[in-house]
Amino acid sequence: MKISTLARRNVIGHLQRYLAYFLSCSFAVTIYFAYATFTLHPEVVNGSIPAADIVRIGMIAAQLIIVVFSIFFIAYSNSAFLQVREKEFGLLSLFGMTNNQLRKLIYLEQTILSLAAIGAGIGFGLLFSKLFLMLMNFLLAVETPMQFQIIPRAFIETGLLFLILFQALTLFGLFRLKNRRIIDLIRAKKKPKPMPLASKWLTVLSITTLALGYTLAATANLFSAFFLVIPIVILVMIGTYFLFTQGMLSLFKRLYANKNNLFRGTTLLTRTNILFRLKDHARMLFLTSIISAVLLTAGGTVFMFFQTFIDQGTKIVPQAIAWVEEDATQYQVIHPSAVEETIASSNQEVEYTVNTLALPGQMSLPVPYSNLIQDTDVMIVSQSEFNRVAQQKGLDTISLNTDEILLNTPFSTMATVHDDDRTETIHVKDQELSVHIVSEIFGEALFSSAGPASSIIVVRDSVYETLAASFNESEMLRLMGYELENWKDAVDVSNEIKEQVNPAFAYSLQTRAPEYQMLIQASALTIFIGVFISLLFFIVQGSMIYLKLFTEIEDTKQQLRSLHRIGITKEESARIINRQVQFLFFVPFVVGSIHAAFAYAMLGSILSIQLWGSGVLVISIYFVFQVFYYLLTKYVYQRAVLA
Repeated sequence: MKISTLARRNVIGHLQRYLAYFLSCSFAVTIYFAYATFTLHPEVVNGSIPAADIVRIGMIAAQLIIVVFSIFFIAYSNSAFLQVREKEFGLLSLFGMTNNQLRKLIYLEQTILSLAAIGAGIGFGLLFSKLFLMLMNFLLAVETPMQFQIIPRAFIETGLLFLILFQALTLFGLFRLKNRRIIDLIRAKKKPKPMPLASKWLTVLSITTLALGYTLAATANLFSAFFLVIPIVILVMIGTYFLFTQGMLSLFKRLYANKNNLFRGTTLLTRTNILFRLKDHARMLFLTSIISAVLLTAGGTVFMFFQTFIDQGTKIVPQAIAWVEEDATQYQVIHPSAVEETIASSNQEVEYTVNTLALPGQMSLPVPYSNLIQDTDVMIVSQSEFNRVAQQKGLDTISLNTDEILLNTPFSTMATVHDDDRTETIHVKDQELSVHIVSEIFGEALFSSAGPASSIIVVRDSVYETLAASFNESEMLRLMGYELENWKDAVDVSNEIKEQVNPAFAYSLQTRAPEYQMLIQASALTIFIGVFISLLFFIVQGSMIYLKLFTEIEDTKQQLRSLHRIGITKEESARIINRQVQFLFFVPFVVGSIHAAFAYAMLGSILSIQLWGSGVLVISIYFVFQVFYYLLTKYVYQRAVLA
């Protein structure tokens, strides 16, 4: 029989074992090909779509992530396949196959599998490319949708890249068999497993490093985070590794020594099985828990970040159309009649308008995230005008005393924790006013900003009138605004008004709808890319568990046959298998979720936002997918073992 024929038959014979590996590799190729088709599309290359360069960079970054992750997954899988078949290779050597012939057989098997995965991946990628482009057209809201095209370079780039990747990792894996003796290969699965040893000092090291990493993450702030990120990651990875190689081993050895009746029967068998296989499972459990932590942290952060980013991005624009006239006696930016005429022609309804006079001034305010104080430009408005706009926006009205003010800062990143009722000094022209800040509103703009004056100071009407007496009207500011009922649909009218603005004062105009659309597109695109990358990570970590189970399938079958002889029923055998699979799937999930929870706490502290809502949502979604993958794997594995 030719070696090529034997290689082909081996691939078909081990198809069940190779299935998860094949599907994972095919999925990686599919995603890469779809991204390559988009990044190489003529309309993207020529910049015919909105923000083409940024979108293209995002897609290329995603492709790099796919390649790097594929390297680790393929290397791990090849190692697992070689390990499980060592006895088979030993028998082939015993029957006269030389080392060169054996390496050729393995090389041909891996090549057949890799070519099949590349072909299937490109085939599925081509099949779904049109749907992929339709989704991108929708997310980017392009005026002229990109048309589906067959791009030869995408085929060549994807095929060559993954072929080189598979070939290089296959050749690297062949070195494992270079110096192995036939007797070692044959005895690979016959060696009895001794009672695994656990070091109490390494167990303590695991607990200590995890506790230290978690403590640093929970107490980090904006300034320390930059220096702490790498130490925290190192500490958590060290702690996680020794948690599975030592800590969990110590725990199961204690359970093994426990004579409590609760741990007898099939539970005792399950616990003993896990104990004696924990050393073999440790690396896989470590990798899958780290992948889970990365997935959950990245997913929760991206979801939260863009949700907050969009929310704040719309709130800092006070009205759908807003601007500031630096001379209250004239309209240098744009005349209100031109704005009203454009709005009327677009069939938009005006919800309310703003036409408020404000006084320029200065006030000493803390620099965000520091102990520094600096003079900051502010705009001063009266309490009655503030209350009128606040009612329109659904905010609470205020009532101030003569020496009290309200500070309104639209940018939440400028928020600084202060003591209540603190005293500050406002500088207005040649006057100084000592006041108490009794209330603060962060992240919600009521009036348009004027250059560096991004903060609004609200004072009592009588105080405002006293300050305004020293100003000519030309020295005052006029705050203008038009809120539209359906402002999200006002992109065209906003852009039309922008075109009418005096170019010298274009910086003074703020429009909400175009910025909102841009933020929605950016977030949708990022989440879209992230979803596919997350799916790849999820499938790969599940596949690693699947591969590990099937590398031990012969040992498991032999063990269950022995148990059957002493009276263990098929239902009890299924229960043993079920608990072992549960352990492999859900222990890394729990560890990864704990890692992610402390990452959420760290990011929330740094950004002064709450991550828990989006974090719980992402963890819940991930758990549902994990349960589905577990049920599928358990079904396939039980059929293979109990058949």
